[in-house]
Amino acid sequence: MDKTSGELANMLVGNDSNNKLIEATMVGPKLEFNKDITIAITGANMSPMVNGNPVNNNGALSIKQGSILSFGKLINGYRTYIAVSGSLTNSDNLVFKNGDEIGVEKINIKSTSPPNSKVGRVLKPTTVLDVFIAPEFDLLTEASKKEIFNTKFTIHTDSNRMGYRTNGEKLNLINDNSILTSSVQPGTVQLPPNGQPIILMRDCQTTGGYPRVLQLSESAINNIAQLKPGDKFSFKPYHHSSF
Repeated sequence: MDKTSGELANMLVGNDSNNKLIEATMVGPKLEFNKDITIAITGANMSPMVNGNPVNNNGALSIKQGSILSFGKLINGYRTYIAVSGSLTNSDNLVFKNGDEIGVEKINIKSTSPPNSKVGRVLKPTTVLDVFIAPEFDLLTEASKKEIFNTKFTIHTDSNRMGYRTNGEKLNLINDNSILTSSVQPGTVQLPPNGQPIILMRDCQTTGGYPRVLQLSESAINNIAQLKPGDKFSFKPYHHSSF
């Protein structure tokens, strides 16, 4: 969901940027390691600890066999990323349960960042999201074209990896328009009949029939992935931009 944080975690342990890793939402896991390995934790600060001792995000950590990684209070953000040096196995599309074992292949600690190295990134999710104008923006009434950039929207509790529903000022179309099913992508902002925008996220469908009024920038997708239900945000337009 937050590609920047995921890529950073992999970089810190010497992996390819798109290697599999663990994404934890709101609450972190408790992991016991059965071999020496290097890990990195990025994204939300969930008060990580190794054997009960606090450790920091955004650094390469040398973990000894038998050590336990755990998490505590959520300090900021919403999603944490845990990368290990090597490739995770038996982990495709799994929701892990208590007692599950995750395999790791091709461990090469010497190829990773130096133990306890750090990068100077501190997660600070912004609540102002940069957006481009999308194809059906002109279907909005003139009043709603202004409202969409002047409204503080709230992320609805009925939100997930496919899309974020929002609550805010009701937006209106010139007519009760529906559109032909058209292509959508992560970051597309659709306007359903209730006038409350839906922001499509990383696991979204590829087509949709609601008007596409805005398109989030890549950095804005990463930002909103670190906001949680109940958080407020607003849209900020790029000038002279297009879908």
